[in-house]
Amino acid sequence: MSIRPFAIAVVAVTLSACSGETSSQSPSIAVTISPPSAALLVGATARFTATVSGAARGDVIFTVVEGEPGGSIGADGRYVAPRTPGGFHVRATSADDPTRYVEATVTVADYQRGITQMPDGSNARDHHTATLLPDGSVLVVGGIAFEQRALAAADRFDPGARAFRDGGALVVPRMAHAAVLLGSGEVLVTGGWDPGVPGTSSGPASGATELYDAAASRFRAGPDMLVPRRGHSMTLLANGSVLVAGGVEHRGRGFPATTASELFDPPKEAFRPGQHMVQGRWQHTATLLADGRVLLVGGRADDYPSAYAAPALSSAEVYDPAAGEFTATGSLLASRYGHSATRLADGRVLVLGGETTQGFGAGPAQVPTAEIWDPATGAFTSAGSLADGRGFHAAVELNDGTFLLVGGNRNEGLPSGTTEIFDPARGAPTPGPQMSERRIRATATKLATGEVLVVGGNSSAAAVRPVDLFL
Repeated sequence: MSIRPFAIAVVAVTLSACSGETSSQSPSIAVTISPPSAALLVGATARFTATVSGAARGDVIFTVVEGEPGGSIGADGRYVAPRTPGGFHVRATSADDPTRYVEATVTVADYQRGITQMPDGSNARDHHTATLLPDGSVLVVGGIAFEQRALAAADRFDPGARAFRDGGALVVPRMAHAAVLLGSGEVLVTGGWDPGVPGTSSGPASGATELYDAAASRFRAGPDMLVPRRGHSMTLLANGSVLVAGGVEHRGRGFPATTASELFDPPKEAFRPGQHMVQGRWQHTATLLADGRVLLVGGRADDYPSAYAAPALSSAEVYDPAAGEFTATGSLLASRYGHSATRLADGRVLVLGGETTQGFGAGPAQVPTAEIWDPATGAFTSAGSLADGRGFHAAVELNDGTFLLVGGNRNEGLPSGTTEIFDPARGAPTPGPQMSERRIRATATKLATGEVLVVGGNSSAAAVRPVDLFL
């Protein structure tokens, strides 16, 4: 079935269109629904609204005619498509008279597993960040382009127009920074560095921060971090504060990763010191757990020029916001950095790929295995293998529960233009479509539609400008 499943706005948007027709010609009570039809990807969401005229109350009851196989809908009209393609019906029934109702048709399509090229952004970008905003657009910040200096520009991808627009100018040009969406809808951007600014290799990385106002498309300066850092992680905690952990404090190579952590308080717009980590690490992952704790996995303990002197870490640790402490947890089966980690629906954490100095070759090599960490046991177990070892790839969970992996260094150590789709239920991959460019360090952002926007990265010779959309 070939359809374009994105003809309407989805997720947190009240949709409007001409009304459907009621199931009765009764002049007393009439029910209308908007939109009268919707085309969606599996697992995507849409918002339906309904009105009742001629009744004592205007209340409606939403149901899916086909029941659970046809998806689900809440009292607020938020519909969640099933993971199985097909044609279904959303019904809005008058609360006063259950014989008065209207139905909207919903067509649910599977992923085409194809890639189409989108219009380019303003710059090629490597070492950048991409953040999904509440309105469904994607903010792409900083990075480094062809010239050896960090970018001061941000782009904003509009899914409706399928094009980029100006996202505003950064207060401080930066690359290798971190960004996180706050509960307020602002984006906090921290750290990184700019190789175009004079300084020695032993000079500090950036401690500067800024906040992005999505409504105004404007950056403003934030408070400096307590510790300058690049290659660090930021995690939005359940209480609204942000955990900043790890990274390297200096511009150049040859320095250890810091054990320092700090916490950002959005209402006060201030940083306060956190406890020290069990292990200094950078190029690690930090994943928010269902119980509010944070799992930090792998990475490297230093940034020495020789990868043999900077072995990948197999250690992991957990941050508990209630106690404010880091504690060691189980070790990875394969040490790795430049990997990906995602919390699954059942609360476990899936770790994919990465690079290692142990077990897969004489020197640095890409890890071809997957592991799962279980919060109930604190242990990692094998979760299958990838089609290719991939380091510094991008990974995102699709609406059907599988994972799209794009690019990254492959086993031969060269940037890849391939993708693969990993099914954690089977622990096995299937080939995905070819991208427009080879790339490592790309960002992959799942849009509200379920499509995935792939931006930037490095093709081994230069930053990448073409933008791909997986659908």
